[in-house]
Amino acid sequence: MQGEVTSTYGEGSKQVEARGDAPAQGNRGAPAPSGGQAGLDKRAILAIIRAIARKHKLVLSFSDIMDELLETDDLLWFSLHDALKEGEIKHVYPIHRDKVVASPQELSDEQIQILREIAELYDFGDYYIDRKVNDIIHDMIRMWNRECSGDSTLVSAMLNLARENGLSVNKVENTLPKDPYGGHITYSVEDTVFITIRYYPCECKGERGDCIDADFEIN
Repeated sequence: MQGEVTSTYGEGSKQVEARGDAPAQGNRGAPAPSGGQAGLDKRAILAIIRAIARKHKLVLSFSDIMDELLETDDLLWFSLHDALKEGEIKHVYPIHRDKVVASPQELSDEQIQILREIAELYDFGDYYIDRKVNDIIHDMIRMWNRECSGDSTLVSAMLNLARENGLSVNKVENTLPKDPYGGHITYSVEDTVFITIRYYPCECKGERGDCIDADFEIN
C-alpha cells in the first residue's frame, strides 16, 4: 500500500500507515476539503510536515512551522496561525502558547490535557528543561501510539498528515527486497520532503523484532 511502513516485533506486527484509525475523543478537525484540513491550503500542511522533518521532532513552535512556508502570502500565514492556535488541524494539537505537537493517531481530550499540564514546565524558560519536556512529550506520544521507535512515530505523523490532507505521497525507491536490513525505502511528499526508512533488529517490550531508523531530506 502506498505510504505504508511496517515494523514488526516478536509475533505481532505494527503498521505505520498513512491513515487515521479509530477516531478518539477530542477530534476537533472537520473533514478535509480538497484544500486540506479546516479549509487550509495544502501548502500549510506541507509546512508542518517540513518542520517535523527539519527539526526531527513532534513538538514544534509556531515559528518552526511558519518558517517552512514556501511562499509569502499574508492570508495563508494568518489562516495557518489561527488553525494551529485553535487546534483545527487533525493530528496537530496546541499544548502551550506558541507550541503544538503532532501525533500519528488522534488524541483523546484526556491525553491532550496531560500534555498541556506537562508543557507548563516550559514556563521555567530553561534550555535544559525545555529539552527534557520535549523528550517526555515525545515519549508520551510514542507510548500512546504503541511505537518502539521514535523515528517510526515521526514517519507515521508525517505520512498521516500528508495522506489525510490530499498531499501526494509516492514511493520513489525500495531496495528492501534485495537487502532487508542494509536496504531502504524512500517516500516523497509533494516531491519536496523525502523520507528514507531503514530497518534494524531491536527489542521492544521484551520482544525481538524490527525497528525503524529514518532520514529526512527537504527540497
